[in-house]
Amino acid sequence: MYGYPSSEFLDKLKKEENKGKYELGGCCISNDDPAFSCNDCGYLFGNREDEE
Repeated sequence: MYGYPSSEFLDKLKKEENKGKYELGGCCISNDDPAFSCNDCGYLFGNREDEE
């Protein structure tokens, strides 16, 4: 997930049922950013530009 997260989202992110569901990519976005991340190992892959 890219962009600046709201405080409401960050509160939801802290809940146990959401652990490992989301990867925060940051608020500075470029065309070289990965599109996906592995929930098990954190490996980043894909091209965000291709997925739009």
